[in-house]
Amino acid sequence: MNLNEIFQIAWTYLRSMWRFRWYSLVLTWLVVVIGWVYVGTMPDQYKVDAKLYVDTESVLRPLMRGLTLESNIGNRLRLLSKTLLSRPNMEKLSRLSDLDVTATNPQQMERLLNNLSDNIILRTDRRDTNLYNISYSNRNPEVANKVVKGLLTILVESTLGESRENSSTAQEFLDRQIAEYGDRLASAEQKLNDFKRKNAKLMPTLRKGYFQSLQTSQVELEKSELNLKEATNKRDEIQRQMRGEEPVLGLGTPQKSKYVSSPLDTKIVELKDQRNELLLKYTELHPQVVSIDEKIKLLESQKRGEVTEKETGVATEPDLDKNPVYQQLKISLAQTETQIATLSVRVKEFKDRTKSLQSMVDTIPNVETELSKLTREYEVNKKNYNALVSRLETAKMSEEVEQTGEGVKIRVIDPPSFPNSPSGPNRKILNTAVLAIGLVVGLALSFVFSQIKPVFHEHRELRNELGLPVLGSVSRIKTSELLEKKKIEYGVFVGSTSVLFLSYGLVLII
Repeated sequence: MNLNEIFQIAWTYLRSMWRFRWYSLVLTWLVVVIGWVYVGTMPDQYKVDAKLYVDTESVLRPLMRGLTLESNIGNRLRLLSKTLLSRPNMEKLSRLSDLDVTATNPQQMERLLNNLSDNIILRTDRRDTNLYNISYSNRNPEVANKVVKGLLTILVESTLGESRENSSTAQEFLDRQIAEYGDRLASAEQKLNDFKRKNAKLMPTLRKGYFQSLQTSQVELEKSELNLKEATNKRDEIQRQMRGEEPVLGLGTPQKSKYVSSPLDTKIVELKDQRNELLLKYTELHPQVVSIDEKIKLLESQKRGEVTEKETGVATEPDLDKNPVYQQLKISLAQTETQIATLSVRVKEFKDRTKSLQSMVDTIPNVETELSKLTREYEVNKKNYNALVSRLETAKMSEEVEQTGEGVKIRVIDPPSFPNSPSGPNRKILNTAVLAIGLVVGLALSFVFSQIKPVFHEHRELRNELGLPVLGSVSRIKTSELLEKKKIEYGVFVGSTSVLFLSYGLVLII
């Protein structure tokens, strides 16, 4: 279908609708007049606006971070904006604005609340979600002003009251839990103390665990026995040296002998002392012992070379008690005897302890298990109790911070003001819409009538519709009387249409 065919079809519809132009004009006038009268009788609406900013920044917030509970203020505000128009808030708003006195029955009260919630508009700024705009429209400007002020009051009270109510509820719950866990903690502590008193003799063993204590006791016993054996060997070695060093120490029956003093005697005695000390740790084949023996032999050889006949003489062998080597051996022997006595006591003690632990192999593990269970129960209750007490202190501190009003501050940027002129309804737009509706309705009526009573304006339409050839057509002769009548008819129609648009202009002006 080309553009020419589309134009032909449209022209055919317009010619068909033109036959019913008077019906269309009358209906248009009827709709327009009724609509304009209705718009004119609509009561004036007075709109009151208020802009507020919800300040969520606070000096206390960074200072109290970690000490108080940080609620999500953004979520609270979003929830508050959604619940602001709830029924309880609308009932409270009706009392604040004195609208409840106008409702004398439940039906009127219901309509009043619905009217409030329908006409209140709460929206946020797209660029700043903390910026809110509240608006309300009413026939009475004083009522509109009261409603917006009441909404601001409810918003402030709800913001502070909700957090306080939540904090009080949390504190009540924590108080109940603390009391419950306090009873549990006291009961667990009493059970643990009773168990310790009942098994007081076994408690020291359980400090490190039964099997660990038994193993430690056995290790200490073996260590003590080894030390005792070493000390005994040391004592026997000292006694052997005291008996076997007669040529050096002069043990035996005192007799007359030749004795010559030499300066090398002191060095020989020192080397023999070193040799005796080494024999306490090593055997006679040890390299250090062999080296000292060679030095002693060398010094004794030098001593014999220095002896002359006039230095020889008869002398009595010195007393053993005055010999320093002998005295050193006696001191070492006494110390070793003391060490042996001490180690014997330790060996006996660890033997008794090991024997006692082994005899309680079936008793102590059970006691240990029960003690661990009671201790674990006590520690868990204590941990939970301390955690709840800490949370309660945090909740109290959070409530105090909320009561200061530093958590959320609502700043009214543009307070509600008494309107001097109505804000609605927008009669220009409404009257224009009425005119447009009247024209559309009139055209629709003529179109419907043209489809109900169709006619053929040209032989082409007849041929296309019937599918038969048209042999000829008779033209209509337009006389002067007919032309004059058509002019008058067209003039009346154009005049009526002009009056319609002129009336529209006057309505807009009025």
